[in-house]
Formats: sequence, C-alpha cells, structure tokens
Amino acid sequence: MAVVTVRCEDGVDRSAELSRGAGLRVGRGGGREVDVIASRDRTLSRHAVTVAVTPMGLIEVLSLQSVGSVRVTRADGGVAAILHRGERVLLQHAPLDIVVHTSAGAVVTISLETPHPAAVPATSHDPQHTRPRWMLRDVMAPAPGREWLSVAALAAVLTRQAKRDNPYGQPLRKQLEGACEAWFGLKSVTKGQLTTWLDQALRAVDLHPAGDKTGLLGDYLLDNGLLGTEELDAMEAELAARRTATRGEG
Repeated sequence: MAVVTVRCEDGVDRSAELSRGAGLRVGRGGGREVDVIASRDRTLSRHAVTVAVTPMGLIEVLSLQSVGSVRVTRADGGVAAILHRGERVLLQHAPLDIVVHTSAGAVVTISLETPHPAAVPATSHDPQHTRPRWMLRDVMAPAPGREWLSVAALAAVLTRQAKRDNPYGQPLRKQLEGACEAWFGLKSVTKGQLTTWLDQALRAVDLHPAGDKTGLLGDYLLDNGLLGTEELDAMEAELAARRTATRGEG
C-alpha cells in the first residue's frame, strides 16, 4: 500500500491510500477525467499524471503532461526520473516527491509514502540464499552470449550516477543505449537488442518488472551488492575512457 498526497491549488492537501493495482489520476480536468483536480492553471493538462501501485507492488508514475515534464525525486534528493508525455517509470522505493513542471513553473506537487513494514525476524545466513558478487573481469570482458553482464553493470553505474549527480538529462534507458554503444564499440544499439540484454540480466537475478527496466536493474545490483564500490568505480572509469576513445575516432 502507498499513501499519495496531492498539494492542491486551493491550499487543501488531498490524500488517498493505494492498494496494489490501484492508481490516482491528477490534473486540472473535471468529471471523470481525473480523481484529483490539483490546479485550474491552463498550462496543466486535464490529465497530467497518474501515480499507481502495480500488482507486483512497484510504484508507477506515468506522465501525460502535454507541455513540460514530471520530475520524480527520491528522499535523498536524487532524481529518479524526468518524464515527458507518454513516459513512465517503475520504482521500488518510497518516499518520493513528484512535481509537474509546466511553462508556468512547478504547478503540482505530489508526495508518496509507504507505511513501514512490520519487522521481519532475522534469518540465518544460508549460503544457498546469498547471491554471490559478480567478478569484475566477467563484466568487463564477458564471454560471448553473456554481454548482459556488462549491460547490467552499466545500468548500475548510471543509476549510481543519477543518485549522486542529479542529472537533468535523458531517461536512464536512453543513457544506457549510449553507454552500450561506447562500451561495445557499436555505432548504434537497437531497442530490440537492448531489451534482449536487459531481459537476460533480469532473468539472471530473478526480477520480472514491467515497463522501463534500467533503473530497477541498477537499483537491484546496488542494493544487493552484486558489484562493490571498487568494481563500480572501475566500470565508470572504463566507460569514460571508451567514450573518449569513441569521440576521438569520430
């Protein structure tokens, strides 16, 4: 369950509890177009954004704002996503702040929190249930057919950069396309090829998300320590070197 609070133009906060499979539509429209009228500002779309909890328990933010963007920020201040019309992001963690920016500025602010789960009894450390860390040499130079290892590691590097540097640029998947081109020395990476690599990586760690998968995969690697700080630093440095080499060739 998630608690969504919309700070409305009239000064009244409107909150809703979302169970799995439920969503909240926010904008300036009336009638059945939205669930919460946040503002009558004409720069705000009638249906600007939907915040939902998927049946898997993930948080989904969908932007339908015609002009401007929807910015999703984590509790640590890191930007999780900057979405334009038709783009969505799936996230595992709350709290989140969601702000709709139009030509008039920040028009709508939405906060999302999840209740603290009940404490789970500590379990013994069973090696069979501990996922081993990945080796740097395997992700740097994967065997044929295992390129997804490099792709997953690059997703973790880019996710870490987003949390650290708060970039206002492309969505993570678009960044990953460029990173893969530099890493593998390709002129372009098709959407189909990238999706195949991402799906292979997600299956390897037993994740089955819908929607954009780059951030979820990156978060999983970071949260579960499949690559340590030294390995991530090495990958980041190598990616920068390969990008520089690619630009030099051009």
